[in-house]
Amino acid sequence: MHPTLALRRFASRLQPLESEVEAAYQHLATIRARLNNSFHVAAVVRIGSHSRGTAIRTYSDVDILAVLRRKEARWANRDVSPDTFMRRISEDLRDRYTATSIRRDGQAVVLEFSGGDHAVDLVPGIFERIESRCAVYRIPGDANEWIETSPDRHKRRFQIASAKSGGKLRLVSQLIKGWRYGREPPFAVSSFYTDMLLASSGIASGVKSYGECLYEFFAELVRREGRGLRDPEGIAGVIPATTSDPARARLVAASITARDRAAVALDAEARGDFAGAVRQWSMVFNRAL
Repeated sequence: MHPTLALRRFASRLQPLESEVEAAYQHLATIRARLNNSFHVAAVVRIGSHSRGTAIRTYSDVDILAVLRRKEARWANRDVSPDTFMRRISEDLRDRYTATSIRRDGQAVVLEFSGGDHAVDLVPGIFERIESRCAVYRIPGDANEWIETSPDRHKRRFQIASAKSGGKLRLVSQLIKGWRYGREPPFAVSSFYTDMLLASSGIASGVKSYGECLYEFFAELVRREGRGLRDPEGIAGVIPATTSDPARARLVAASITARDRAAVALDAEARGDFAGAVRQWSMVFNRAL
């Protein structure tokens, strides 16, 4: 089998099941209804890898931005802290979903329905302004500070880069996420970081195979030593690849191995040894292609 076909077949196995997505989105109406009992919800916006089309089966949670009225983040004419803001929302949701695991994970409140099979990551935000025809929101950051984000601008950047890649970008992103989850525990590299690095680096632009795109991505991770990426839209500051130095060290080590095996696979393909190339890619993803 030609390695490009093998990679495409593997990508097809990574596509989210409609039943998974539908089950998670069924909870959105009840989440909004619950929040409306205690807060003023202006809108619920789908964000994250599902909105960019780069989600993968089983592992990609459904991300939503719950846009609350500005007054919800103020008390006595002063802004409340992000931690207080998140705690109020978490406690309110726990009162409604008593049988559901609810926890904070960075900027999101994670609701694990059906034992985690249908997880929803809820990011609460406050509308700030319109910029470049897209909404900019203020959301809680990891360090008890308010940060800005614009999901529509990031989605638009990814879509433009995907068009320039001839449509390859989405599948390349999904393959990278398949690589991430091919080990236990998975490599700690964020989906947002992956998509923005792909969209801003030109890795998938031009006439390149999926294998060449993957090699360039792994090589770029090694070159950057897993460091954060400055937001190409100039909104979110630095987008971290991982959450800790040990996680970054593991990511870099895994990227070196993946880069070197990808190079061997591409060399085998160039020599016409398709079976050898597929074997190398199977080792990259830690599963048979």
